[in-house]
Amino acid sequence: LAGPVHQGCPGGCPTGYDNIELEHILPEAWDQTIAASGQIFDHWGFAHIQEFLRRMLQRIGNKAILWGPCNQSCGNNHPDDKANHYIGGTCSHTPSATCLKQIEKVGNELKALGVGPSPDFRNYFELRCAELAAFALKRFCL
Repeated sequence: LAGPVHQGCPGGCPTGYDNIELEHILPEAWDQTIAASGQIFDHWGFAHIQEFLRRMLQRIGNKAILWGPCNQSCGNNHPDDKANHYIGGTCSHTPSATCLKQIEKVGNELKALGVGPSPDFRNYFELRCAELAAFALKRFCL
């Protein structure tokens, strides 16, 4: 990230790390979002909120890099809403979330899962954990 992240971003892409944050895709306050939508954690593949907090919240598969203003705007939103922001559909920031190809990829993958709830979402996050761990081991340990 020492140079432009992606060529052709509206307004140009910032350089360096000063505007990038880690986004919790499914945030800690997600219980409020789930309750507001009339769903329960079991619908998403977690037995209850404590299992989600213990087994997924802080894992690497539940995190992605995102511009600070985008991260704030995504808040505790439903995964479907976040996916729309990640792919640029509801992102009004400059640069757009899509300037980070990694976050655009996550958005497209979440959209491909369809509108939640589904245990497929938990499986997706578990798979992301494994993929990101394998990448880190290959990149930094070999």
